[in-house]
Amino acid sequence: MLRVKGTIDLSQFWPTGKSGNILSDADTVHVQVTPATSFVFDGNVTRAFDYAWIKTRKNSDGSRSPIYVIVSQATSNAHIKVRLQGIDAPELHYRVDQKKEEVRQNWGKRAAFELRKFLKSRATGTTIDCHVETVVQSPADVFDMHGRLVGDIMIADGNTILDVNHWLVEKGWAFPAHYNSAQFGEIDAINALWAKGKPGFKKSIVKRASNDMYPLPAGKAGDDPGQAKTDKGHLAFPKMFRRLVGFSEDPQGTATLSEFLALPANKNDLVIDLAVFKTLTPAQRANPTKANSGVPVQKLTTLVTSGNRLGPKPETLVFIEKPAVLKNSTGLVTSWDEQGVPVPKI
Repeated sequence: MLRVKGTIDLSQFWPTGKSGNILSDADTVHVQVTPATSFVFDGNVTRAFDYAWIKTRKNSDGSRSPIYVIVSQATSNAHIKVRLQGIDAPELHYRVDQKKEEVRQNWGKRAAFELRKFLKSRATGTTIDCHVETVVQSPADVFDMHGRLVGDIMIADGNTILDVNHWLVEKGWAFPAHYNSAQFGEIDAINALWAKGKPGFKKSIVKRASNDMYPLPAGKAGDDPGQAKTDKGHLAFPKMFRRLVGFSEDPQGTATLSEFLALPANKNDLVIDLAVFKTLTPAQRANPTKANSGVPVQKLTTLVTSGNRLGPKPETLVFIEKPAVLKNSTGLVTSWDEQGVPVPKI
């Protein structure tokens, strides 16, 4: 168990937004940390993420600079970006083409607002203390390809500890969304809460990611909070919506979303049926696309029919995620005892 002690600034959520272009939706949260003490693996403080990176940015001279997983580590604003494990909330702001305006889904504002309201009801001011928890084996398992820590956010709720991921699903403000890194118990817990939970946006869910879902203007800092009450309408599984945005911005000669998903560029949209996933060995779950793995992997495009209809329910699918490569100044990060130093360029 990796536990990360931190603080959530409530101003990051719509409709305010924090400085530094931070406007969190309901499944991505920025958590402020103290790098020297916040990260604890199996009871021991670890500095394995000091100045570590997964992504880099290109410099004007052709070199690249690391984008550290602990953002602004050398300042009082040191923080990590957390992707809430096992869930997917309606998009508040999303785009594929960086030259185009961001767009959102119906319910994107409402879900973020409901999370903000809930956290505020448990906070003593403008911030709330939390722990982020994730079950992993090595430092390389902690972050996704975008440099986001994948885990559950835990907060105090009176005399008990409450799992924010679970709350969002139970209240109907986030879909179940499973990846092959998840444990069976984590998947079962999310699905059980979804099955018996509150309505939230559930009655608005449709199986088709239709063209009229694009392009709703993205939520922005400074929006009227009253818009949360009117943020309704048909809602497709966010992963399908994200593919719809790509199709809408550049269909690459295709006429339907299912044709777009069949393009070579989307060949890594792979899934496993949940019932099958539960029969796999740990090695198969960790690397299902390995040659001769014996795992019956399906392409997402084969599950999309009639041009834009996702047949299976999202909670019955496990999406395959490419492992992230975590590096620091010494090379690959493989040990919890490592500690990197700043690297201006690589």
